[in-house]
Amino acid sequence: MYINVSEVSIDGIEWILVSAVPASQFMDDIVSSMLWSVLVSVIILIGLVLIYYYLVRKLAKPINQLLYTSSAFTAGDLSQRVTFLSKNEIGMISSSFNHMASKMQALIDNLEDNVQVRTEELNEKKEELQLILNSTAEGVYGINLDGVCTFCNISCLKQLGYEHHDDLIGKNMHQLIHHTQRDGSPFTLDKCKIS
Repeated sequence: MYINVSEVSIDGIEWILVSAVPASQFMDDIVSSMLWSVLVSVIILIGLVLIYYYLVRKLAKPINQLLYTSSAFTAGDLSQRVTFLSKNEIGMISSSFNHMASKMQALIDNLEDNVQVRTEELNEKKEELQLILNSTAEGVYGINLDGVCTFCNISCLKQLGYEHHDDLIGKNMHQLIHHTQRDGSPFTLDKCKIS
């Protein structure tokens, strides 16, 4: 129970005013108002969270798709394309990305075709060069900077006493045929005029 005592003076008469209100009458309305306020606040908060989730998902979906496609693109899968196309900024970026991916694919396809054509041309030239080398009577072989044989002709094989190109190609020529002097002493690599 809530009790309030106050002094009141009216026309020279002093009064003491006592008011008493049962707690149930006083608090029921306040508690009811507080419960309704909490309930409305929770409903509004849930609604805002749902709206936020929907908007974030709607806005993030095209960005996530663009990120996924760009990851596949950087991993070497140039066939991936962004499927979300709209008229906003993300759609414009997606369209540009797809255009770039198509150009890159075309360039790579063209490059692969060019490499294949050039490889065939090199193989033809290599065969022609090998034919020219094999037609000479002199023994000819070539080495790289490490002294490893990269090519030789048939006359070279015969003069050195070998039967197959594989006996020389890929081998260090100094160690194979030029390792000792006529008297049998070692011929060091730093004194070898060929190397």
